[in-house]
Amino acid sequence: MDINGDGFADILSGCYSQHGYDYMVGSFWVLYGDKEGKFAKAVELKGNDGKTLMILNEKDAKNSNLDIKNICTRPFAVDLNGDGKLDLVSGNFEGSFYFFAGEGKGAFQSKAVELSDDAGKPLRVQSGHSDPFFVDWDGDGDLDLLSGSSAGEIVWAQNKSTKGEAAMAKFDAFTTLIAAPARDDNGNAADGPAYSVRIHVADINGDGKLDILAGDARHSGGEPRADLTEEEKKKHKALQDEMDKVSEKWQAIYSKYWKDFEDAVEKAGKKLTEEEQEKLWKELVEDKMEKDEELKATQKRMGELQEELGKYLTPWVSTGNVWVYIQK
Repeated sequence: MDINGDGFADILSGCYSQHGYDYMVGSFWVLYGDKEGKFAKAVELKGNDGKTLMILNEKDAKNSNLDIKNICTRPFAVDLNGDGKLDLVSGNFEGSFYFFAGEGKGAFQSKAVELSDDAGKPLRVQSGHSDPFFVDWDGDGDLDLLSGSSAGEIVWAQNKSTKGEAAMAKFDAFTTLIAAPARDDNGNAADGPAYSVRIHVADINGDGKLDILAGDARHSGGEPRADLTEEEKKKHKALQDEMDKVSEKWQAIYSKYWKDFEDAVEKAGKKLTEEEQEKLWKELVEDKMEKDEELKATQKRMGELQEELGKYLTPWVSTGNVWVYIQK
């Protein structure tokens, strides 16, 4: 994709959450290409206000309750409003889609607008990890929206705009294109993509029909080792039993502070502003948890137990596969 319109292909990427901020932000990055097919060092995209381009504004980004909207970004550059300039549409951890209007030559408006279907409901991937890919899937001359998902399902939203219309695309609600594969008792999918599926659409086999490439993430490990002795099995069980009790204790302490917060919100008797809720949360939850010695001791013990348990478990392994769905 040629982001800045200089005639050379560039590489566009999102990220989970970039370091260097006081809040979580999945910023956007570009590696600009040159005539030799090489790419410059990645640079962070800025909005037309000169600040880091991100889904949330700075005020909302500081609200940790909204983190899932602002992280795990997956951008796609496309002229979605028909003005001849590349726009940016991003997926995120939550499963929603946000639109940044393009201003030409790789510049984008800072304000992100959530995409909705033609009934006014937000377009959402229910399992999270929205993954926008725009292509004319039904062959009617306009760009439809396809997406992978956290659960392995692939969905699509038909573009209902009039062909050639220079206006913002109008989409149907999502429908399932490819269902999530069946899983075994451990949650593993043997005959299809596992988790965090990212897609690419192209005619893979040259038959004139669009096919789908799907990359996934797979995680294994964390199970008791098969070679444990009887004595080691007993030690592992004792540690796990203690971990369960300590975790319950941590949850009970946290739930107490959470209830205090909920009660305070209810007592207010009105709809609090986000700023007022943030203040209450800090006073009744964050500040008190930070000073709670029992909670600190519980967290410390959980860390120690986790380290001890690791000696009896198989190592965690993360990998991924690429799957091909050939259209019939």
